[in-house]
Parts: sequence; structure tokens; C-alpha cells
Amino acid sequence: MHQWNFPESIIAAVSTHHTPATAPNRPKRLAALAYAGNILAYRIGLGYGFPQYAALPEPACLRLIDLTPDGLEEYENEVLHSFQREQERFV
Repeated sequence: MHQWNFPESIIAAVSTHHTPATAPNRPKRLAALAYAGNILAYRIGLGYGFPQYAALPEPACLRLIDLTPDGLEEYENEVLHSFQREQERFV
């Protein structure tokens, strides 16, 4: 990613999106957003496999973005319906 001249905060967030608590302070929230987005992608069937963290997300990682595991579940249906709606536009 360095060869593409991405900002360091993006590089840190992407490289720690499975473990956002380990990200440096500034991109920690961005890493947690990517973590939640990654989990949602798996949950709506867009990932490869289904890792343990998608089934049981770390509450501490979700707290970085003021979210709970239950709150993430609420977003799951919204994301699925939005994805399906957008997919229909291209069929």
C-alpha cells in the first residue's frame, strides 16, 4: 500500500482491521469501522468462509465506534436490504 501513497492512517487502519484495538490512536476508529464492515460483509454472505470474529465480534473493538454486538445485528438487516436493493439496479 505504501507504493500507492495512501496516507499512513489508511494503511494502519487496513492493516489492523481484524484487530482494531492494536491500531495506533488516530486510525483506531477507522480500523474499527472497517472491522464492523468486514463482519457485516461476512454476515450477509459476501465473505469467503465465516471467521469466528464474524460470529462473535469483540465488544471492545465495537466500543471504539460506540456500537454493541446487538447494535451490529440491527445494522445487519439494514445492510442486507440496502445491498439487495442496489443489486437490483444492476440486473
